[in-house]
Amino acid sequence: MKLVVIVLGALLLFYAASPYYSVWRFGEALRAHDTDAFAARVDFDAVRGSLKQQIRDHFLGVLAKKKKNRLAEFLTSSEQSPLDQLIDA
Repeated sequence: MKLVVIVLGALLLFYAASPYYSVWRFGEALRAHDTDAFAARVDFDAVRGSLKQQIRDHFLGVLAKKKKNRLAEFLTSSEQSPLDQLIDA
């Protein structure tokens, strides 16, 4: 019975400490300028896609409030929108 409690306690401790360990490793990769380790911890394509969507939603929301539909149509009509090109650059 004691062994089960010890194992469960160790698992709980590991579970609670794992986010802090991940943040520490992330910081170590930044301080060491280790781009490979940094890229392994960050999904840049997902970050870029999320940023594009957030910027697009913000600008289109502002344009919808101002009733300037021509610019909104331009930003949404093209296959590769100017906002996407700006973020990719």
